[in-house]
Amino acid sequence: MHLIKLIIFLLVLIIPCGCGYSFSGGEGLLSGTVHSVSVQIFENKSQWPDLDVIFTNDIISELLLTRSVKLNDAPTSTKFYGTIERVRVDTLNRSADGKPQEKYVEITICAYFKDSKGKKIWQSRSIKDRESYFPSNTHQETLTIQKNAIKRISKRLAVTVIDELGQGF
Repeated sequence: MHLIKLIIFLLVLIIPCGCGYSFSGGEGLLSGTVHSVSVQIFENKSQWPDLDVIFTNDIISELLLTRSVKLNDAPTSTKFYGTIERVRVDTLNRSADGKPQEKYVEITICAYFKDSKGKKIWQSRSIKDRESYFPSNTHQETLTIQKNAIKRISKRLAVTVIDELGQGF
């Protein structure tokens, strides 16, 4: 009986403390320097359509999770910009007859902040991420699989960028 009470007590204590999204270090832009952000549509230097919208939406979602900045389009807010620099698709493995068995997509992005006067106040390094996938027998199905891999990359890259903002890199 005492063990059950102890477990319940620990769960009540641990669960509320384990929820939320916070940054360590406290030196980053999102820890007090920047209070409101206007996220601009990513510039898409690749030939892949709609990546700008996918990446912009994922950055907005991650910023909303931080709860440390307000999102708005006011002229006085800090502007967040991003660029999709490169998308590379290549084959990892081929079958004996030369058909691709496993492929990957690799995306490189860069992001930066400008203050209300247009001065660049932060820029990320070029950030890459890669996701492998297994192509289908049909072209349309392979494109769908590929797009899902791109969406997973976008979410991970958004987390990486916002984490760098919180760390002050």
